[in-house]
Amino acid sequence: MKSYESSLLVDAPGDKVWGVVSNVAAWPRWLPTISRIDALDGPELGLGFRFVVHQPKLKPATWKITQLDPPRLFAWEARYPGLRVIAEHAVIAETPRSARVGLRMTFAGLFGAMAATRLRTVTEDYLAQEAAAFRRTAEGLP
Repeated sequence: MKSYESSLLVDAPGDKVWGVVSNVAAWPRWLPTISRIDALDGPELGLGFRFVVHQPKLKPATWKITQLDPPRLFAWEARYPGLRVIAEHAVIAETPRSARVGLRMTFAGLFGAMAATRLRTVTEDYLAQEAAAFRRTAEGLP
């Protein structure tokens, strides 16, 4: 399995950062890497809930929530023949007034290494953009 990560310190309390990270339905408003999200089972996070995510440069993917531990973590995965992509979204409280947002994308399965290599540049770029956008939004910056 190959993973890529991005993390940033956010000048906002953990619960506020979690409110931004976990509000998946609102992501298209502030994440430049997301053009549209279709919530198939409702807009909130719930184990097994599915979301179709539309992103520039990528085909739409259906992501299913596989892990949920509010206000710290949620993970979802997209599956294709021979490939499983897992995205983790973590919020780690550093102090009462700051938290770290951590994002990880893991490629697994028969074609995981090949997909990770092929998508490395876009994955690293998107993770960095998303972490920065979560920080700006949680800090109330434009």
